[in-house]
Amino acid sequence: MEILAKLLTFKSLHPEIREKGGAYGGGAYARGLNGVFGMYSYRDPNPLNSLKVMSEAGRWARDREWTERDLEEAKLSVFQGYDAPMSVSKEGMRRFLSGVEDEMLQVRRERLLDVSAQQVQSVADEFLVKRAQEASIAVLGEKKDWATEANGWEFRDLGMADKVEEIAQAQGEAAAAAAAN
Repeated sequence: MEILAKLLTFKSLHPEIREKGGAYGGGAYARGLNGVFGMYSYRDPNPLNSLKVMSEAGRWARDREWTERDLEEAKLSVFQGYDAPMSVSKEGMRRFLSGVEDEMLQVRRERLLDVSAQQVQSVADEFLVKRAQEASIAVLGEKKDWATEANGWEFRDLGMADKVEEIAQAQGEAAAAAAAN
């Protein structure tokens, strides 16, 4: 799933959502310890297009002929995250929070090295195609005309508009005080 997430990000989601669709960014991620696989875009001027791209991502990954170079680049990207320098204050946090020890992480690295194109296609089919109906979708932002309860959308006010007004008011008062000084 981690390799699939990297492949989807760099070969499909980022180009379609960011480069063609105009969003600030888009991609996929896998959180094995939590059992979560997700796709996202942010500051997206066309969320409907991004949702369509994401809904087609599983079939796209399942049907694609992955090259050894594709797999190698995805694996290197995963390892880059694993092997990134860590501040002294974070040393030991992985083990403390999740119980994952260095030896376990090494076994994970070795297994990731062995991931094949067929395995990527298989997990794409199993989790993103066959189980697509189990997915949850969330769009944060102002309500748009295309999102209606009749279309199955559920709406929740997170109270963020009030917070934005509160922050803007505080900034205005601070600016006025600074100008007065």
